[in-house]
Amino acid sequence: MLTRAIYGAMRAAVLEGVDFLESRQFEDELVRLGRAYLRS
Repeated sequence: MLTRAIYGAMRAAVLEGVDFLESRQFEDELVRLGRAYLRS
């Protein structure tokens, strides 16, 4: 489930051509997503 959530967010960013794809903030949000999942 976690892998699909992270992959889905990254895939959507790539397909939409967003400019924040390689930003530190995007990476931090993916980490936050993973940590929140693991805490639940």
